[in-house]
Amino acid sequence: MQSHSPGEYMIRILSVFLLSALTFYGVAHADIRHFEGEVVFNGDALPVRLHVSTEDAVPSTLDIPQLWYAEEPLPASMTEDGSIALTFPFGLGDFILAQDGDAWINGEGAASIVLTESAAPPYRKVEVSFGGHEPHVGGTLYLPEGEGPFPAIVLVGGASSNQRSQWSYRSRADYCARLGVAALTYDRRDFGLPLESGALPDLVTQAEDLVAAREMLAARSDIDSTAIGIQAGSQGVWLATNAQGAHGGFAFLILTGVPAVTPAQSQFQTMVHGMRDDGMPETSIANAIAYLRLYFYVAQTGEGWDTLEAAMDTAVGEDWYQYVDQPRTLEDLNWWNRVMTYEPREDLTRITIPILAMWGSADWVTPPVENLPLVEEYARVAGNHHVRTMIAEGADHRLERQPYTDADGQWHWFEVAREARDAISAFLRDDVGLVLRD
Repeated sequence: MQSHSPGEYMIRILSVFLLSALTFYGVAHADIRHFEGEVVFNGDALPVRLHVSTEDAVPSTLDIPQLWYAEEPLPASMTEDGSIALTFPFGLGDFILAQDGDAWINGEGAASIVLTESAAPPYRKVEVSFGGHEPHVGGTLYLPEGEGPFPAIVLVGGASSNQRSQWSYRSRADYCARLGVAALTYDRRDFGLPLESGALPDLVTQAEDLVAAREMLAARSDIDSTAIGIQAGSQGVWLATNAQGAHGGFAFLILTGVPAVTPAQSQFQTMVHGMRDDGMPETSIANAIAYLRLYFYVAQTGEGWDTLEAAMDTAVGEDWYQYVDQPRTLEDLNWWNRVMTYEPREDLTRITIPILAMWGSADWVTPPVENLPLVEEYARVAGNHHVRTMIAEGADHRLERQPYTDADGQWHWFEVAREARDAISAFLRDDVGLVLRD
């Protein structure tokens, strides 16, 4: 494992600080025009918001509310004649929107766009830092309009969406802030980057950063210290449950794609359900299970590497080989050695605050048939009568639905399941007692 000197730490921290400061300064001072409207494709309308910058150093950005897609850079600019030139994502291509009265319109081709000028987003952003260990991590706090104090949500992404640069994580802050709830996004620690102490982070270390985030927020006069919660997805759920179960202090948890088992058990679930979803034969699944048991034995004990190498050589060319990890060295298993036995049951059976737990019916990463009953069982053990669970039909691990054609032949854009978004609002109002903005 590569080590990092104190000097390298200082360079890393300074780089993050300078990037955050430049980004914040640019956004705060850039001349940006704001628009809202819709894109119509194949007869289905997609509401959008567009923020067009007139400065080359500051990107224009796009919001798609029904996808929890916000502040995503895209090529867009105002032309000399007052039109808007933009390249829309998802393969729709280039557009010139000509001004027509109070609207900007492009109605040519399969897609049409109509926009009108609108107000700026109803929140401001503040750069913060915090951490349960040194070095601290950097974050962005989205504060709604007004003086507060505001309720707050710490947003925690999964394994593949844990940095502020990733729209699937960062964009949820826009959603929360528009409801009148402050939202904190941050760059999670790299599991392979040692702490200042020299130790490598694990799930507990990451959870301690959440505790530090709550303490940082609670100390602010513009935050209601009694109404700070967590919204976490996938791997981030383990951090949320450990932060609350081991330390307490949060007011509520919103959990999506919930793994209610150990990381090792979750990996078995993901592999088996993914293979079945792909129509793999049960004999292949059994062979993959046997391999994964050996894999985790070696990860946990450090013994049997030669046997695992031989198993990898034997499995080359088998139809199940693509579904399992093939480490190059014993050191490649260090991450699993640090995290594989974390047991969420111990924390979930201690949590008594309101919880909303959601899955998609097509989620084979954390299949609800395996995990939802456990969440409900652990709530009963804890005596927690404030737990809501729901399954969004046809949605995946991220609660997204892919484009589809309904029974009437109408094509629909992809989206984050509307009932999941509605469930969050209802949970915050009815179970947590927050007063939300329209």
